[in-house]
Amino acid sequence: MEWVSGLPSAVSAAREYLKIQHQISDREAVFVIWMAPQYFPDDKENETMRSLMEDYFVLTFVHLSVSRLGEWSFREASDILVEVGGSQPMAPLPRDSWAPVVLGTVETMKAVMKQGLGRLGEGMQILVYDGTGVDSCQEGVIWVSYQGERYDYRTPLAGCS
Repeated sequence: MEWVSGLPSAVSAAREYLKIQHQISDREAVFVIWMAPQYFPDDKENETMRSLMEDYFVLTFVHLSVSRLGEWSFREASDILVEVGGSQPMAPLPRDSWAPVVLGTVETMKAVMKQGLGRLGEGMQILVYDGTGVDSCQEGVIWVSYQGERYDYRTPLAGCS
């Protein structure tokens, strides 16, 4: 197995592909990351996380604006639409409906991102959707629409067998 940056190359390739950065202007950007199972190494340590990401479609999202003085601000995104193939848009699951393992995982992810990414991590939203119909290893497309832009993920992803 080939390794890149300390990770198996399939995981590195998947992580690179799953991160979308849209530079709207010199002072505004949108970052979207699909936390697909292939984002995590296929080992015993990540078995639970990979299984969880098969059951749920988890999206991390940041809309960052930087003022002329260098002050960062974040926009709460309430109008993100996710579509799998030609299906109806999926709605995020209400937080109070999340299973305890999902809630614990999301809170841990937020803490890690906040610590590791600083201000950018503070502005990160994590959206959780029912993963029914989403298969990162089957041929297809997933669209994420936000403020007139449409970002896409084509599957199967690197790391699928």
